[in-house]
This record gives sequence, structure tokens and C-alpha cells, in this order.
Amino acid sequence: MDATLTLRTGRPSPLALYRLIAGRHKGLLPAWFYTWLLLFPLLQVFHDPWGLAALGGLFGLLAGQALGASEVMEGSEEFFFTLPARRETLFWVRYLFGGLPLLLLLLAGLAFLQWNLPQKAWGLLVETGFTEPYPPPTPISLFGALAIPLSLYTFIFVLGSLFKTPSTAGYALPGGLILATAFALGGYLAESIPPGRASGWGALISLAAPVPFVLLVGFHAYVWKELDQGGGPFTRGERKRSSLLPLLLLLVLFFIFVLLLSGGEKP
Repeated sequence: MDATLTLRTGRPSPLALYRLIAGRHKGLLPAWFYTWLLLFPLLQVFHDPWGLAALGGLFGLLAGQALGASEVMEGSEEFFFTLPARRETLFWVRYLFGGLPLLLLLLAGLAFLQWNLPQKAWGLLVETGFTEPYPPPTPISLFGALAIPLSLYTFIFVLGSLFKTPSTAGYALPGGLILATAFALGGYLAESIPPGRASGWGALISLAAPVPFVLLVGFHAYVWKELDQGGGPFTRGERKRSSLLPLLLLLVLFFIFVLLLSGGEKP
């Protein structure tokens, strides 16, 4: 039975809602999985967790925007609110639809890097560079590979779910990047107050620590959110202009992480 029909006519269930969301974003998870599969277990393009952080962060950007703000940008959020599914269920199913696959593949990627699982698998077939072990990952890179993608995904998802008009929902991605940059930079500056070189742990901890709080506040705000579709849809010009700022902020954010965090791993 069609998921939308099930939600309209029967008892609402998270599974039916999941199927509805999966149908709307059917290319999102396969793209993340196949990219991860190609770059880590098969071709081993990245040899440390920072590559996983970059790839997972990119997915966090795209998935957070798509799952958090797409209904508002399309002007279809009113339809979802008329379904018999509770808003609490709608929020968590949408968040976990992207959050769980992101977390699972991040953990799997870290396991591959920690225990050289792709090399051991390739070693059963060939003796090439694919069987060379990875360098031991550092604790800060392991933590960063989880903190950066999950934080970006959460911040952008929550902001996207709270905007009310299509004309403002497109700012969820740059808004989430600004929030993440502010947290990370604040932690780095706090760690740098004593004279000396900061390790980068302060930036990562201050980035990851607010995630549960932001998610909880966003959840309660979403439950009491009132609809306002008066802003009208995006025009083509607005889409073009809004696409430049997120790209610039993304470059700035990762430049800050590379510049500040890499210094902590040097002796």
C-alpha cells in the first residue's frame, strides 16, 4: 500500500512515514553509501579519519538541508502537518533517516581505518598497494570524524525545520555553517587563552557539545511551530544568489579546521 495512503487512512506508524520520506529522498542515502563504499573499502582514497570527516561533512550539509528544509522550500509542509502522524514522530523520523546512516557509515569507516579491514580483505586476493596498512589514527582525528559531520547535519537540519517560509528556508545551510564555525572558533579561542599552541580539542569539543541541546530545543520548537507560507517560493535568481554563500562558508569552515586542528598533531 502506498505510504501516503497508509498515513491518511490508517493508524500512523513511523515505518509508513519512513517509506514516505524515503520515496521523497530516494537518491540521498544510496549516493552516500556508494560514495563511501568506493572511497574507503574499495579504492582507499583516504588514509586517515580526516578524509572521513570531510566526506561525512559534505553529506551532513546536503542531507541536513534536504531533510530539514525541503518541505518548507517546496511549500508542502502544510500537507505533512495535515497527516495523522504526530509532529514528534515526523521530526524524529526525518532526523534519523539521515542521521543513523551517517553515524553507521562513519563508525564503519573508522573501524576500517583502525583495524585495516580493507587491506586484510584485499590481501586474500592480491598483493599490491591496497594491502599496505593505514597509519595509526590519532585520537583527535577519530573524534573529529564523528563530531564534524554529525554537528553539521544536526545544526542545518534543525534550522531548516524551524524556518517558516520558502524564501527563508534556503538559509538553513549557511546558517548551520555559521553556527558550527562560531562554536568551533569559540572553543579554539577559549583553549588558546593560556599562552601556547592550542591542540584543536577545544574546537571539536565545543562543536560537538551543543548538539544534544540544539536538537532538543529544535524538537520542542518544531512541535509548536505555526505555519506561514506567505513568503512565496524561491525565484530562480534567489536560488543562484543563495548558492554562493554556502559554498564560501563551507570553504571557510574546513579551512579553519585544517589550519587549527592540524597544528595539534605536530610534535
